[in-house]
Amino acid sequence: LNDLRDRLDELPREKELMVHCQSGQRSYFAHRLLDQLGYRSRSLSGGVMTYLPARVLGRRAPEQGKGKTA
Repeated sequence: LNDLRDRLDELPREKELMVHCQSGQRSYFAHRLLDQLGYRSRSLSGGVMTYLPARVLGRRAPEQGKGKTA
């Protein structure tokens, strides 16, 4: 996001751009900036953390039944 304004000339105007980040906040701001400048863009809502499975991120999935009392 910090370099986006300086590198706009590298982006194709004839294609729709998909922007993404880890949580979705920076990509939302990038999308808004691109939209204001006449680019067609979309932001990945929620960021990549929303869509990657836990095992890809190196996290353990929560165990079923842990912490529940009968």
